[in-house]
Amino acid sequence: MGWHASSPDFAQGVAYVRISVNGRQSWMALGEQRLGANDTHTYWYSGQGEMLHLQDGRLVAAIGLTHELRGQVGEAPSWHTLAQAPQPVVWQRQRDWMSGYRFGVPEHVSSQRTQPTPQQNQQVGPGAQWFVDQVHTQMASGQAWHYQEWFAVRDQQVVYSEQCLAPRLCLTLRHVGVVKP
Repeated sequence: MGWHASSPDFAQGVAYVRISVNGRQSWMALGEQRLGANDTHTYWYSGQGEMLHLQDGRLVAAIGLTHELRGQVGEAPSWHTLAQAPQPVVWQRQRDWMSGYRFGVPEHVSSQRTQPTPQQNQQVGPGAQWFVDQVHTQMASGQAWHYQEWFAVRDQQVVYSEQCLAPRLCLTLRHVGVVKP
Protein backbone atom coordinates (compact mmCIF):
# COMPACT_ATOMS: atom_id res chain seq x y z
CA MET A 1 0.00 0.00 0.00
CA GLY A 2 1.43 3.38 -0.92
CA TRP A 3 0.24 6.92 -0.45
CA HIS A 4 1.30 10.34 -1.62
CA ALA A 5 2.27 12.98 0.92
CA SER A 6 2.48 16.59 -0.16
CA SER A 7 4.44 17.70 2.91
CA PRO A 8 8.25 17.68 2.70
CA ASP A 9 8.25 16.33 6.29
CA PHE A 10 7.41 12.87 4.95
CA ALA A 11 10.34 10.93 3.52
CA GLN A 12 9.65 8.99 0.36
CA GLY A 13 10.10 5.25 0.70
CA VAL A 14 9.37 5.32 4.46
CA ALA A 15 6.32 3.67 6.07
CA TYR A 16 4.18 5.77 8.42
CA VAL A 17 1.46 5.25 10.97
CA ARG A 18 -1.05 7.98 11.87
CA ILE A 19 -1.63 8.32 15.61
CA SER A 20 -4.71 10.01 17.04
CA VAL A 21 -4.88 10.89 20.73
CA ASN A 22 -7.75 12.87 22.26
CA GLY A 23 -8.62 14.45 18.91
CA ARG A 24 -5.03 15.36 17.96
CA GLN A 25 -3.12 13.69 15.15
CA SER A 26 0.53 12.91 14.74
CA TRP A 27 2.65 10.68 12.54
CA MET A 28 5.35 8.15 13.34
CA ALA A 29 7.86 6.63 10.94
CA LEU A 30 8.85 2.99 10.85
CA GLY A 31 12.37 2.75 12.19
CA GLU A 32 12.81 -1.00 12.28
CA GLN A 33 10.93 -4.19 11.58
CA ARG A 34 12.08 -7.55 12.96
CA LEU A 35 10.50 -10.70 11.61
CA GLY A 36 10.56 -13.61 14.05
CA ALA A 37 9.56 -17.21 13.56
CA ASN A 38 6.03 -16.55 14.86
CA ASP A 39 5.74 -12.77 15.20
CA THR A 40 6.69 -9.37 13.83
CA HIS A 41 8.13 -6.55 15.91
CA THR A 42 7.84 -2.99 14.57
CA TYR A 43 9.42 0.13 16.07
CA TRP A 44 7.79 3.47 15.24
CA TYR A 45 9.42 6.85 16.01
CA SER A 46 8.16 10.42 16.14
CA GLY A 47 10.16 13.56 15.48
CA GLN A 48 9.79 14.42 19.19
CA GLY A 49 11.58 11.27 20.38
CA GLU A 50 8.60 9.08 21.21
CA MET A 51 8.79 5.39 20.34
CA LEU A 52 6.16 2.68 20.04
CA HIS A 53 7.16 -0.98 19.93
CA LEU A 54 4.43 -3.23 18.53
CA GLN A 55 4.44 -7.01 18.49
CA ASP A 56 2.02 -8.26 15.84
CA GLY A 57 0.25 -4.90 16.08
CA ARG A 58 -0.13 -4.87 19.88
CA LEU A 59 1.68 -2.31 22.02
CA VAL A 60 4.43 -3.88 24.12
CA ALA A 61 6.38 -0.66 24.81
CA ALA A 62 5.69 3.09 24.58
CA ILE A 63 8.53 5.45 25.48
CA GLY A 64 8.55 9.25 25.69
CA LEU A 65 4.84 9.77 26.36
CA THR A 66 3.22 11.08 29.55
CA HIS A 67 2.45 7.45 30.48
CA GLU A 68 4.98 4.86 29.43
CA LEU A 69 4.71 1.14 28.90
CA ARG A 70 8.24 -0.07 29.61
CA GLY A 71 7.83 -3.78 29.06
CA GLN A 72 5.53 -6.75 28.95
CA VAL A 73 5.63 -10.44 29.80
CA GLY A 74 3.01 -12.76 28.33
CA GLU A 75 2.16 -13.73 24.80
CA ALA A 76 -1.05 -12.77 23.06
CA PRO A 77 -2.74 -15.42 20.92
CA SER A 78 -2.09 -15.10 17.20
CA TRP A 79 -4.65 -13.42 14.95
CA HIS A 80 -5.09 -16.76 13.17
CA THR A 81 -5.87 -18.51 16.47
CA LEU A 82 -8.40 -15.83 17.39
CA ALA A 83 -10.04 -15.98 13.96
CA GLN A 84 -10.58 -19.74 14.37
CA ALA A 85 -11.70 -19.68 18.04
CA PRO A 86 -15.42 -20.35 18.60
CA GLN A 87 -15.22 -18.78 22.10
CA PRO A 88 -13.26 -15.84 23.53
CA VAL A 89 -9.61 -16.69 24.23
CA VAL A 90 -8.55 -15.75 27.77
CA TRP A 91 -4.90 -14.94 28.44
CA GLN A 92 -2.75 -12.91 30.82
CA ARG A 93 0.13 -10.49 30.63
CA GLN A 94 2.17 -8.45 33.07
CA ARG A 95 3.13 -4.90 32.20
CA ASP A 96 5.66 -2.41 33.53
CA TRP A 97 4.31 1.15 33.74
CA MET A 98 5.81 4.58 34.28
CA SER A 99 5.09 7.00 35.86
CA GLY A 100 4.79 5.51 39.29
CA TYR A 101 7.33 2.72 38.83
CA ARG A 102 4.69 0.00 38.64
CA PHE A 103 6.26 -3.29 37.56
CA GLY A 104 4.63 -6.64 36.88
CA VAL A 105 1.08 -5.25 36.87
CA PRO A 106 -1.21 -8.18 35.99
CA GLU A 107 -3.75 -7.81 33.20
CA HIS A 108 -6.42 -10.36 32.36
CA VAL A 109 -7.46 -10.24 28.71
CA SER A 110 -10.32 -11.86 26.84
CA SER A 111 -9.91 -11.66 23.04
CA GLN A 112 -12.41 -12.50 20.31
CA ARG A 113 -13.59 -11.71 16.81
CA THR A 114 -16.15 -8.93 16.62
CA GLN A 115 -17.90 -6.50 14.31
CA PRO A 116 -16.58 -2.94 14.06
CA THR A 117 -18.56 0.18 14.77
CA PRO A 118 -19.62 2.10 11.63
CA GLN A 119 -16.93 4.72 12.39
CA GLN A 120 -14.23 2.07 12.72
CA ASN A 121 -15.34 0.34 9.53
CA GLN A 122 -15.11 3.66 7.73
CA GLN A 123 -11.45 4.01 8.80
CA VAL A 124 -10.44 0.65 7.34
CA GLY A 125 -12.93 -0.30 4.66
CA PRO A 126 -14.05 -3.80 3.71
CA GLY A 127 -12.01 -6.96 3.93
CA ALA A 128 -10.55 -6.70 7.43
CA GLN A 129 -11.21 -9.06 10.31
CA TRP A 130 -11.95 -7.26 13.58
CA PHE A 131 -11.00 -8.31 17.07
CA VAL A 132 -11.63 -6.84 20.50
CA ASP A 133 -9.68 -7.33 23.71
CA GLN A 134 -11.53 -6.90 27.01
CA VAL A 135 -8.79 -5.90 29.47
CA HIS A 136 -9.11 -6.02 33.28
CA THR A 137 -6.36 -4.48 35.42
CA GLN A 138 -5.76 -1.92 38.18
CA MET A 139 -4.67 1.69 38.10
CA ALA A 140 -1.90 3.01 40.36
CA SER A 141 -4.59 3.99 42.89
CA GLY A 142 -5.63 0.34 43.18
CA GLN A 143 -8.96 1.09 41.52
CA ALA A 144 -10.13 -1.42 38.88
CA TRP A 145 -9.70 -0.37 35.27
CA HIS A 146 -11.62 -2.16 32.52
CA TYR A 147 -11.19 -1.14 28.89
CA GLN A 148 -11.43 -2.41 25.33
CA GLU A 149 -8.79 -2.50 22.63
CA TRP A 150 -9.79 -2.90 18.98
CA PHE A 151 -7.80 -4.36 16.08
CA ALA A 152 -8.46 -4.57 12.35
CA VAL A 153 -6.38 -7.28 10.71
CA ARG A 154 -5.83 -7.68 7.00
CA ASP A 155 -3.45 -10.39 5.67
CA GLN A 156 -2.39 -11.22 9.26
CA GLN A 157 -1.24 -7.61 9.82
CA VAL A 158 -2.90 -5.05 12.05
CA VAL A 159 -3.83 -2.07 9.87
CA TYR A 160 -5.85 -0.17 12.49
CA SER A 161 -6.05 -0.35 16.27
CA GLU A 162 -7.30 1.45 19.35
CA GLN A 163 -5.04 0.77 22.37
CA CYS A 164 -4.79 2.37 25.82
CA LEU A 165 -1.88 3.40 28.01
CA ALA A 166 -4.02 5.06 30.70
CA PRO A 167 -7.73 5.86 31.20
CA ARG A 168 -7.28 9.21 29.45
CA LEU A 169 -4.56 8.16 27.04
CA CYS A 170 -5.86 5.86 24.33
CA LEU A 171 -4.15 5.80 20.95
CA THR A 172 -5.72 5.15 17.57
CA LEU A 173 -3.11 3.82 15.16
CA ARG A 174 -3.79 3.64 11.43
CA HIS A 175 -1.13 2.30 9.09
CA VAL A 176 -0.97 4.43 5.97
CA GLY A 177 1.87 2.61 4.24
CA VAL A 178 4.99 3.76 2.40
CA VAL A 179 5.20 7.29 0.96
CA LYS A 180 5.48 7.23 -2.83
CA PRO A 181 6.54 10.11 -5.07
